[in-house]
Amino acid sequence: FTCQVGSTCPLRAISGEGLTAEDSVMLLDTCGAGKLPERFPMDSNITSTSGSSGTLRYMTGPYFNIIWQTVTASGGRYRLCWCSSSATCSTAEDFRLDFGTLTLAGPSPLLQLYTCTSGRVCTLPRVSTVPGDFVGEVAVLSTCSFQSALPPAGFHGQLLTNASSRITASGGYYTLCWNSARDTSNITVDADIGVFQTASGA
Repeated sequence: FTCQVGSTCPLRAISGEGLTAEDSVMLLDTCGAGKLPERFPMDSNITSTSGSSGTLRYMTGPYFNIIWQTVTASGGRYRLCWCSSSATCSTAEDFRLDFGTLTLAGPSPLLQLYTCTSGRVCTLPRVSTVPGDFVGEVAVLSTCSFQSALPPAGFHGQLLTNASSRITASGGYYTLCWNSARDTSNITVDADIGVFQTASGA
């Protein structure tokens, strides 16, 4: 399975024996140990199947489906770990059954730092991602929402991946945001991936 940072993440048509919509899935580096990746929605059979926890689980015939509605965790390759509804599924130790891999395509590590000198045109180098050739768009915004947020004063235009204007913002630290593909049909949020620092020009 593959999903993108900043998008909904559906896993559909999972087959097995005795599956129910109350079963749960957790992403881990190793099933049965460790902890959920930071900023990945928790799925637990203690929570509702209605999606109030950021997760929707349902059955289509004999097949189990799960949709994580908000994914802004670090890009990476994770194990898909299963917990039956007959157990209490609340910690990583409860999710012992490994049933596959999820590649979360996007920036990694989660917190990245880039610097530019005020008064210059600043085009970002390629943001570190998993897989390494995955391309998205990066911007400095007041809040991470490409749909509604405006760039802070001194950033002329949103995108830094194709910057063409001089940055005249005062020296300081600003929010660095990521959008996987500007695919508005599948974007729920834009991911905060770190800090963009402007240094005062000479």
